[in-house]
Amino acid sequence: MSSAALAALVMSGGAAAQTIAQEDPPAAQGEVVVTGSRIVRDGFDAPTPVTVLSAADLAARSDINVADGLNLLPQINTSVTPSSQPTAISGGAIGVNLLSLRGLGPTRTLVLQDGKRVINTSFNTAAAAPDINHIPQNLIQRVDVVTGGASAVYGSDALAGVVNFVLDRDFTGVKGEATGGVTTYGDNGGWDVSLAAGAKFGPEGRGHVLLSGQYAGNRGVGGNDRPWNPGGGAVYVNPAYTAANGQPFYLIGDRIGSSNATPGGIVTAGPLRGTYFGQGGAVGTFNFGTVSTNNAMQGGDYQISRLDNVFNLVARDRRHVLFGRASYELAEALNLYVEGQWSRSVDSTLTLPYRRQGNLTIRGDNAFIPASVQQRLAAAGLTSLTLGTTTGDIGQIRVRNTRELTRWAVGGDGRFDIGEGTWRWDAYYQRSRNEIESTAGNNVIVARFLQATDAVRSPAGTIVCRSTLTSPADGCVPFNVFGQGVNSAAAVNYVTGTAIRNDVLKQNVAAANLTGSPVSTWAGPVSIALGIEHRFESVSGLASPTDEANGFAAGNYHASFGSYKVTEGYVEADVPLLRDSALGKSLDVSGAVRRTDYSTSGGVTTWKLGVVYAPIADIRFRATRSRDIRAPNLGELFSAGQSASGANVIDRLNGNQTNSTFIALRRGNPLLQPEVADTLGLGVVLTPSFLPGLQASIDYFDIDIDDAVKIPNEQTVIDLCAAGDQAACAFITRNAAGQITIIATPPANYLSQDARGIDGEIAYRLPLAGAADGPAITLRALGSYLISLKNVDNIATSQGAGVTGDFGGIVASGPYAPKFRSNVTLAYDDARFTAGVTWRYIAPAKLNKLLTECTSACPAGNALTISDNSIRSSSLFDLSLRFRPVASKPRAEFFLAVDNVFNAVPPFVPGRVDIGFYSGQYGYYYDRIGRTFRSGFRFAY
Repeated sequence: MSSAALAALVMSGGAAAQTIAQEDPPAAQGEVVVTGSRIVRDGFDAPTPVTVLSAADLAARSDINVADGLNLLPQINTSVTPSSQPTAISGGAIGVNLLSLRGLGPTRTLVLQDGKRVINTSFNTAAAAPDINHIPQNLIQRVDVVTGGASAVYGSDALAGVVNFVLDRDFTGVKGEATGGVTTYGDNGGWDVSLAAGAKFGPEGRGHVLLSGQYAGNRGVGGNDRPWNPGGGAVYVNPAYTAANGQPFYLIGDRIGSSNATPGGIVTAGPLRGTYFGQGGAVGTFNFGTVSTNNAMQGGDYQISRLDNVFNLVARDRRHVLFGRASYELAEALNLYVEGQWSRSVDSTLTLPYRRQGNLTIRGDNAFIPASVQQRLAAAGLTSLTLGTTTGDIGQIRVRNTRELTRWAVGGDGRFDIGEGTWRWDAYYQRSRNEIESTAGNNVIVARFLQATDAVRSPAGTIVCRSTLTSPADGCVPFNVFGQGVNSAAAVNYVTGTAIRNDVLKQNVAAANLTGSPVSTWAGPVSIALGIEHRFESVSGLASPTDEANGFAAGNYHASFGSYKVTEGYVEADVPLLRDSALGKSLDVSGAVRRTDYSTSGGVTTWKLGVVYAPIADIRFRATRSRDIRAPNLGELFSAGQSASGANVIDRLNGNQTNSTFIALRRGNPLLQPEVADTLGLGVVLTPSFLPGLQASIDYFDIDIDDAVKIPNEQTVIDLCAAGDQAACAFITRNAAGQITIIATPPANYLSQDARGIDGEIAYRLPLAGAADGPAITLRALGSYLISLKNVDNIATSQGAGVTGDFGGIVASGPYAPKFRSNVTLAYDDARFTAGVTWRYIAPAKLNKLLTECTSACPAGNALTISDNSIRSSSLFDLSLRFRPVASKPRAEFFLAVDNVFNAVPPFVPGRVDIGFYSGQYGYYYDRIGRTFRSGFRFAY
């Protein structure tokens, strides 16, 4: 058993041996190509650490989605999931599962299916990665997770590592599964129904056909009515702060609401400030509580103006996956195959409503102003009101993403002997197409909203839009911003529409590989692998005219077009230097080099060196050094732009005014160069013969990235412009009044990043009846300690190791992850019953390591101070039970799993200061869903 497999066993609630998912394992388990090398070896012998999760390990957790189990690995951090980004509008990432190794982002993790690239699921620059939802999960034989650079072996994107989903292409028989789940609150109901069948045909069973289908999804969690969110919470600027009074600049607080907008509207300036409008237009006086400078307030009537409770915790998801494969072995040296794959997912959620945060001017003759307010307005001699509203009558934006993937491949493989050596070859051609439709419905058309809210009385006494007085046929329907429940459906329909974008991603790949042993040394055969690959990727799209004109409050998609080509070749070798000698049990040296030519950025060379040394059979040392790359993706290169909204910025060149109504235009940069990383890995593996059943490993990693691609945030662009950077100023568009209307944020190669840490794995199996395959108790543990996760850009150097709150949106940016994560499992298994308990732990963290925590006597003049910079630890316990009615050669299994058995609440992580309201408990690391039950039945014959 490989040390890498220990991580797999940590995932399980019991031993893999008793699970029907892997009833008949291959006889030669060690003779497989474990990801991380093209050369035949097992994960234990490989110089690069490889975590191997078998189908049995994944089945033990009984997850509805395999990504849920993978994301529990401590090496995987900040993955995009249906619960981590349930409200994103522009990125098209609603409902997806994108894996992120080392917290370096999904774009730096290469995802393969049977060693072949998987097409990306989004054109968004930060989410351009394959969606695990499209993998045929009921055919997964194992998952190889390489926690180290592998660009020399597999090419671009393998900068942080590789996740390879290996399918059981030779499955024969019929198997199926039905799973259902629900939370203790009765929501997020999920299901997974799958069926697969395989059969041999032809003379001597040389042919094989395989079919599988899956229907799965979840109903999501609407809102965030959970015990951990009674009153919201956020980072906000201390209104009492001065440079000399010893108070912190930032405060952490709960009971947070918006200080300048309510669902029915509120007057935010002048003598009528605090007049707000409720149901039916009822007039009241708003209690502001403690007002901050970032559109936030604490206390007072926060329940009226809070926005955090409208967020959905989990997006709705529904997906279908079909897979088919046929192969025929003409000879041992020639096996031909064809395979096809189709999947479709539909994901939806509700996100923020349209907001005018204290910047909507209403003229004094507006026909909807209540009479009592009109009188006060006249008495004060005012001709207009400044209003803030979160447009309660319109409601939330409805986001829906539909993705349809089609893929087919033809190829061949085989083996042949030359002299005493055996050679293997494979070649294939693959075409993939992913069509993504993103819509944002119930979306305010800004020009129409401003037109409709300027309502007056016509000469006939009816309320009309002011524009209608001069253009009677303009079709404008007046909209009342004074209250809730005061607008007709016609009024809402006039000011709203649906943002629409359709992107078609295409990927064509032709590749060929050859592995074998041409010669031998005194210590054994020398193995080599070589290959060539050509890849073409493109994007084409369309968007609605209103999107192209940036007319919506959110979305504002733009059609994008672009393509690039890649041609690359590689050579890899493994040379044994010692076998059973006086100098040691074994010594193997390996190396790989790859030359890649991009049509966009030219040529680049990647390489890798590795060594594995075993002085005795009980201990094995391993080391690797590599140069890895990540080439810019289609979105980073060719995006014509998409808008984001919701952030507050301070306009340094306009009296430090706060602006939250601008459009953040995220477009591509065709001049980007590949990211370059130097990776070092050092490790030791222990399998002590004096304690059978114990295996352990510890590995150090260091990934140093230069020319990293980053999308600057909008405040960074403003700050650079204010500092005199004219290139940054060119990205800012202002209107005639000098207010910012658009900030473009194209990506650039302008930062460096470094990830260093230690991974540890240990497992012990204690047979209870003497026999290795009899009843047993197992103890498994896996942990990852992050020494450093540093980000250096032209604004600040930030440390993301031990940070889990996105830095609070304060100065720092870049990757971040817990300082320490671990999983420990104690399990019992026998022929008919398996039970396991898993403890998941995340160490205490900080909100931002650039901040000084203090409540009094804070450093004078230091604006990087905060009242509470701590985030507490998290401990969760999971339970897994499985029962097999037939002990021998099990054909059926019933299972029950409970995650977060004690329904522990997550640590409090405040909303970002630049948002100005609590955006809900942070979803990358902590369980904000609560106790979840899953049960079901699986069979195979």
